[in-house]
Amino acid sequence: MDCTCDSCCSGYATPTHFPDDCMKEWDQKACEFKVVKKSDPSISCPIFGAVGK
Repeated sequence: MDCTCDSCCSGYATPTHFPDDCMKEWDQKACEFKVVKKSDPSISCPIFGAVGK
């Protein structure tokens, strides 16, 4: 992860393949995408593929 105190650079992966009942969300604090259930964002989903660093 390549971050400064106030921003992130493009050193993160973007999820591209995950279950249909899930969605990706940007986590600004962690500077990464999280993949969670659409019906319950507290439940994480598996990521089968991603692009980027």
